[in-house]
Amino acid sequence: MNKLRTTLHKVKHRIKSTLNTKEASVDIDDYVRAISQAFYTNKNFVNFIKSPYKPLTITLDRPVKLQSLRLSLNSSEFLHIHSIALLDERGQRIKIPAETAEISASSYYADTGQNEMNQRLLQPSGKHSWAIHTNRDKSPWIKVSLTKPLLVSAITIKNRQDVNALRTASLQVDIQTPTQHSWKTILLSDQLGLEAVRKDYGLDKVSDGQYVHQAIAYAIIGDYVAAHKSFRHVPAPLRSTLLQAVNHHILAAFELEWSSNHGIRRTFRFWKLPEKRRFIKMTSNVVSDLQSLSKDVSLGFGSAMAAVRDRDLIPHDDDTDIMIAFRPSQAASFKEAKLLVKEHLEKHGYELTGDFFNHWHVRRDGLKADVFVGIYESDGTIGWYPHPRGILKRSDMFPAKSVKLLGIPCLIPHDAERFLSVIYGDTWRVPDPTWAPKWDEKKYADLA
Repeated sequence: MNKLRTTLHKVKHRIKSTLNTKEASVDIDDYVRAISQAFYTNKNFVNFIKSPYKPLTITLDRPVKLQSLRLSLNSSEFLHIHSIALLDERGQRIKIPAETAEISASSYYADTGQNEMNQRLLQPSGKHSWAIHTNRDKSPWIKVSLTKPLLVSAITIKNRQDVNALRTASLQVDIQTPTQHSWKTILLSDQLGLEAVRKDYGLDKVSDGQYVHQAIAYAIIGDYVAAHKSFRHVPAPLRSTLLQAVNHHILAAFELEWSSNHGIRRTFRFWKLPEKRRFIKMTSNVVSDLQSLSKDVSLGFGSAMAAVRDRDLIPHDDDTDIMIAFRPSQAASFKEAKLLVKEHLEKHGYELTGDFFNHWHVRRDGLKADVFVGIYESDGTIGWYPHPRGILKRSDMFPAKSVKLLGIPCLIPHDAERFLSVIYGDTWRVPDPTWAPKWDEKKYADLA
């Protein structure tokens, strides 16, 4: 982990990217650092919006007679929570009959109506996912008005118990008393300071800036799927520095790393040598077991590059790749080829999951390798989706040659350097964590 921090620190000073617009010029590394610092200032709220999804209790400076309570978001988002509880001076929950509370909202999502909210919003127990759900409004709100004021010392809010809990990251809570009709703010999460950072840096005024901010914010709260989706909209010149900064300031402490291809994973950078050797041996065993199905099988893609260029598993990678080729007489389509692979490997005790366009996830003993199928075409070439078609010949690929990867014999393409040049371009010798293929199934539709 220290090695990663040192590497990223050096890279940070070598490549300094900024988001330049008419409104702002933002140093991405500095921006990620500021967001990271802002996030970790409020542990209670962190646990409210991400696992373990603990209830958030707001203790008032002194007990007050509560007339109305309002929850709102300082963002354009859905507002949905499980329940609200009011606590008395002893810290005990006050039971509130439905008829003594009027509940309203900025809008109601689908069939969520007021009667349903009255029954569930003030009931902390229950298995319901949420008691209230607005549409994606600009600054959505929920309001609870009591017919008779109650003496309240604290308010507890229970969130959803899944990844959608993060939608309340910009939560604001206000109260009113019988004598004070203006709202008093008792909680202003302001996205744990994240939204304030965005405004301070001027990204709230920049259209592309929202994707930069979202990618970072989702990464820091652990919604890695949403982070990767936002990352796809980040301007290309910023992606490398954004990944480096998030890895350095946020993910390295958790032995995680973000690559533009696979998203956020525990990469080989953090694996110990025995772990890596065990994984390579498992991968080599899959290749060996496939040889009785087709002799044309080897490591492929990043795994072939690892064996040739790095002589180690690529630090920013997290899986291994295998390629197996079939003649049309064996399989006329990817579907047929995949079925052959599935039936064959399952007989050897492997578990196959992920029915993808031309590959499977092959699992054993908690390890996973990707097996890609290819079919020789009439001109003698073979293409490996999603990469170029009609360039690589059988003689480029097979018979595979044996090399050692961390001391374990492995098969790689016959002319591995030509293979890597076709797949990754002439710069394949320079590591690029931001590289990702273009997934276009139309180019291989006739083989599907």
